[in-house]
Amino acid sequence: MDPVIATLAEKTEGKRSSNIPSTAKLKEVIAIIRPQKHIATRKGLEAVGIFSYTTLSVLGRSKQRGLKISAEGKEAVSIRFLPKQYFSIVVTEKQVSLAVSAIVKANRTGVGVAGDGRIFVVDIDDAVRISTHERGGVAV
Repeated sequence: MDPVIATLAEKTEGKRSSNIPSTAKLKEVIAIIRPQKHIATRKGLEAVGIFSYTTLSVLGRSKQRGLKISAEGKEAVSIRFLPKQYFSIVVTEKQVSLAVSAIVKANRTGVGVAGDGRIFVVDIDDAVRISTHERGGVAV
């Protein structure tokens, strides 16, 4: 191990602010939602105790295949990709159901309505905190 990393690891040993064990299984919850639901999603996640996430604006499409807008007497205009908000949330396996429930609650507009978004849950093999070189659950 690099001497600098070893020194950092020694200094932080026993000072972990998280009670998540380093062996905790990690999952990434990816949500692609309507951009106007960004704040409601953020508030929903924070209400269930999830404060760490990454979000960005993206363009995408699904079953809708974009939009066609037509005005009377004018040629239809196609919008192939729609603006979406992308959330990446890394949580422990125990927190997955909380995250998914909060996202669904904040984004569901009605049964079968296209465009509400998608949620994907992905396994994470490892995580590393750059500043302290902590690994696994404590790095999150």
